Amino acid sequence: MQFEDIKTNRLLIREYSDQYLEQLFEYRSDPRVYLWYTKKQNSVEDLKEYFKSNITEFNKDNGYAGVDYNNKASIGLLKKLGFRREGYFRQTEYKKGEWKDSCLYAILREDWVKNNNIIH
Repeated sequence: MQFEDIKTNRLLIREYSDQYLEQLFEYRSDPRVYLWYTKKQNSVEDLKEYFKSNITEFNKDNGYAGVDYNNKASIGLLKKLGFRREGYFRQTEYKKGEWKDSCLYAILREDWVKNNNIIH
């Protein structure tokens, strides 16, 4: 199946390629990226479009997202979209001199379809 770019007014998702490895590393290493996404209301729209593409257009049975355990804004966003916490992982990232825990949130296709109709 051919991957097509997913694009909103503020988001562009492309198929992964090794040519983007350096850019991906820079992006993932920049704490401002996480701060920006957790502080912006538009995150709902961007995540909704991303998971809509994955679940409905690419015929995936589920969608999932990893999140810092203490990132209440991102957790709230995932819950608003109908995601449920499926896992808790201790000490997954060492940051600023301390270990951070993370969670895995997931949603089934049937729940996405049901919840997508009521999220605006």
